[in-house]
Amino acid sequence: MITVQQYVSRWDFILRRCAARRVLHLGCIGITEGSTEEKVTSMLEARVLHAQLRRICRDIVGVDYDTATVQELRQRGFTDILYGDVQQLAAVPLAQTFDIILCGDLIEHLSQPGSMLEGIKSFMEQDSELIVSTPNAFGLLHFARYAGNVFREGNEHVLSFTVFTLHNLLRRHGFCVREAYTCYCTPPSTGRTRFLYALGEPVFKRAPKFGGTLLFVVRRT
Repeated sequence: MITVQQYVSRWDFILRRCAARRVLHLGCIGITEGSTEEKVTSMLEARVLHAQLRRICRDIVGVDYDTATVQELRQRGFTDILYGDVQQLAAVPLAQTFDIILCGDLIEHLSQPGSMLEGIKSFMEQDSELIVSTPNAFGLLHFARYAGNVFREGNEHVLSFTVFTLHNLLRRHGFCVREAYTCYCTPPSTGRTRFLYALGEPVFKRAPKFGGTLLFVVRRT
């Protein structure tokens, strides 16, 4: 039985855990529905997680399948970002191991998530950690939005996970869940989002299983 421990900030948790570590960041570009220009600008202005991680990690490599954005970013000095399909990691020109493999809000996009989980193993040592985050199908706000006919699924999302199904998938591919949280994805940055966060935070801290995003820390069994 997996028990959700806390409701946390996804960015703060990941940045603390990855500081001074060797990190492989899968699906590192983010903003999947944005234009190439928007993605590049967000990286240059450090408005996406990978740009923040570059400042604090001992070593970092990003992998993303968005060819145009990867090429543009590499021309602008982001040589730590490689093109690759995370479902075919053996084809990525990378031969090293990492302390942390970061798979943030990515697994719900994949047709073959098991292929990614198997591919990750070649980049892990015995004590390496895999951090996985994905929308929580049992999230309270998701249900409320769906009930009110205002729910919007991501255009590239093909899977939904609960705390149980994500645990089962990871276990099937030889991983053991060490820590389980729910979280909010990005820090509130406007007056409206800060107000809404102030209303919601006490609720989710008391009942973290209803948080909007799952965040698991796992190791190989």
